[in-house]
Amino acid sequence: MKKMLLALIAGVLLTAAFNAVGQEQVEAPVHQEGDLWQFKVVEKGSISTSRAALAGMYELSYSNGKVRVFALEGDRKDELERKRPQLLTLLGLSDTLQDLKFPLSVGQKWKYEYQDPGGMTGVRFLRSVEVGVTGHEEVITPAGTFRAFKIEKYDTGGTGGKVSRQVTIYFYSPRTKSVVKSLYESLVSGSQREIELIKFGSGR
Repeated sequence: MKKMLLALIAGVLLTAAFNAVGQEQVEAPVHQEGDLWQFKVVEKGSISTSRAALAGMYELSYSNGKVRVFALEGDRKDELERKRPQLLTLLGLSDTLQDLKFPLSVGQKWKYEYQDPGGMTGVRFLRSVEVGVTGHEEVITPAGTFRAFKIEKYDTGGTGGKVSRQVTIYFYSPRTKSVVKSLYESLVSGSQREIELIKFGSGR
């Protein structure tokens, strides 16, 4: 009888813990002067030779109320005048790609549309996006181990009768106030992109 009672109590506690995790909600991060993040981007397939190519090392830093983006190469650190939306998305600060929508909670879903610049052709066209927060996962990166929200993005669009479909999986950590890992794949070309957080620091 005692064992059954203990098992029942354990089950109730486990259910309560599960529900608490499922109901967790994270507000938009408040960035501080001096916050910084460094990311490594690795690409495979045709994306690595296109205008959308992003492979390399980058640093994003918060200064004077805005984010500055730098390309890192060895000891060199060059600020980019053209801030790539794919990088700003990692902090939820892209005006174009609304892939992080706060407050974040498991089960949350949203849709949006944006104009694709058209790659090599330069012909702009509309893309439709569906995003959903599907759960939590523990993610290991060079910057550490993080409990993160798993966010799935499905992006569809095209021009001239050609439709491309892309999937991106984000892992967002409230601790770093950023995506700590993202995995992108084009379902048409097979091109892939992986982004990992390798370092972060706080302005506090």
